[in-house]
Amino acid sequence: MSSPAADERAALCDLFEHVGPDAPTLAGDWTTRDLAAHLVVRERRPDAAAGLLVPMLAGYGE
Repeated sequence: MSSPAADERAALCDLFEHVGPDAPTLAGDWTTRDLAAHLVVRERRPDAAAGLLVPMLAGYGE
């Protein structure tokens, strides 16, 4: 049995795959590529999340 969070992640992955990496989002100028990167960094690299907000630290998370 899967959790609601796992189901939601799977649905989001399917949606990203369907619309492609350059589709617009409701998050300002972000594309689906930007949103996916944000979610992965937030989940797996909390130390690098500052680079998403502070341009001077942008290279730190790469």
